[in-house]
Parts: sequence; structure tokens; C-alpha cells
Amino acid sequence: MAFPLPCVYSDGSRYLKAYEYFHKCSGEHQGMVDFFNNHLPDIMSSAINDNSVQNVLGFGCGSGPLDLEMFSAIHRMYPKVTVDYEVVDPTVQFINQYKDLLSKTSGFDYIKWNWTQLTVQEFEKENKERTKKADMIHLFQSLYYVKEPGPLVNFLQSLLSKNGKLLISLISGNCGWAQLEKKYFKEISDWDACCSFSDDIRRYLDANGQRYQTYVVPCQIDVTECFIEGDENGGLLLDFLTEVLNFDQTATPELRAGVLELFRDSKNSVESNGRIMLGSEYEVIAVDQLI
Repeated sequence: MAFPLPCVYSDGSRYLKAYEYFHKCSGEHQGMVDFFNNHLPDIMSSAINDNSVQNVLGFGCGSGPLDLEMFSAIHRMYPKVTVDYEVVDPTVQFINQYKDLLSKTSGFDYIKWNWTQLTVQEFEKENKERTKKADMIHLFQSLYYVKEPGPLVNFLQSLLSKNGKLLISLISGNCGWAQLEKKYFKEISDWDACCSFSDDIRRYLDANGQRYQTYVVPCQIDVTECFIEGDENGGLLLDFLTEVLNFDQTATPELRAGVLELFRDSKNSVESNGRIMLGSEYEVIAVDQLI
């Protein structure tokens, strides 16, 4: 077996299937919904009090359901606020799915939608001279493979309005899923990048004297099917978690056994009612305007 192994992102169809199955097995969506309902209206209160029209930038928005939960939480608290929203995502399939979701969903006529098909790095290159300020910018799970996230974070901070917030969510470096990345990422991945965790962003912000607040989002992933050899869904989930295309077929038996052993380690997961739940705790970092 040659290293690194082929990346799941190289097969768009396979990646989308793996992504969709991951979300069925993960508590990420509900954890973020709880964060939106319990914390987001307060986080955004200063910016909203300044302006009844909120300019929002969202990166890596996927097919849209999390965005709709986010805006619903804000709208319940601030029903008179309107939103000018720019969705930035590199995947045309996700943008099309997002538009399809909107066509089937009512109650969001207070939002003006704009669509940009770019990565966050491409957006930065094309918007160095941008003057339009944003009251909120979010990157939910979108900074993992940015080689040097610090300068990008500073660029996005520079786009914030006076009381605007940059929201970054990443998995904690202490959770079970992060241990997989730390142990095997360089061995199996063909991505020419490092893998960033919430801890890395906080260290950068601390070192540069930037203001921020953190919010913990508890989460687990049901990885039980990964232990069933030949299981189609388990194979999809392994592809997503390891980022390896067809991991079951391309990994050596030793590598597969090592990954599953890591999943089952009591430091990384819990077993409940016959299910194996891998820890995948997130942090949301709410960053202020650049100092």
C-alpha cells in the first residue's frame, strides 16, 4: 500500500454520500442548533442594536439546513431585522442543494441571498480591497485545512463592522475524533496542509492580543457501523472520518485495526446500549473586530 492514500475529496459523488451519512451519525447539527438558540442572539445583540439590516458572510455553508436554523434563532429574538447574506462555498452541488432547500422552505423572506462559488482562500485573494463590512461572518467547520489560518482570521476580522462577530467552529483538540487526525493524518492524507483544531485558533488569537469568547458544543458520532466489515454505511463513515477514499479497500488490515482500536479506546469514546459513540466535541469561537 502506497502512502499517502487517495483522498475522499477527489471523488465528489463519494464524498457527498459520506458527508450525508456522517451527519446522520453525528450530533453536530443538534449541538449547533442548541448553541444558536442559547447563545447566538446574545452574541449578536450589539451588532443588531447598531443596525436593523445585518450584513452576513457565510463560508462552507454546505446544503443550508444549519444556516436556516441559525437565522431562525436570530429572527425569533429580533423579528424586525433584515439580512443581506452572501453564501460562499466552493462546491456547486452544495449551492444547488441549498437553493433547492430554499425553494421548498418558507419564512425567510427577510433575507436577501447572494451566491459565490469560492473557497475561503480564493475569497480572500479576490477581496483584499473589499470595503463592505459584515456584522457577522461564520466559518462552521471550514478552517481545518488552511495552512496558516491566523492571517486569514485577521483578514476576516478586518471585514467586521464595529460590533461585528466572526464565528469559527472547529473540533476540540482533546476529543476522540481529533486523536485520529493527530495520530494518522500525516501518514494517510495526501492533503498538503496541516489540520487545525479550536486550540490552534485560540493560541493564535492569544498570541496576537485579539478579543474572543469560546462556547463548548458537546457532540458524539455513532461509529458502530465502522466495526462491521463490509458494511456500506460503515465504509462511508470511515471515508469521511479518515478522509481516505474507499478506506476499507485501500487501507492495510493493520491500519484499519489501528483506527478501530482508537475509536474504541475509552479515552476517545463511550459504549452505550450497544453503540460506540466517538467523542467529537466542538468549540465555537466568537472573535471581535481586529485590534
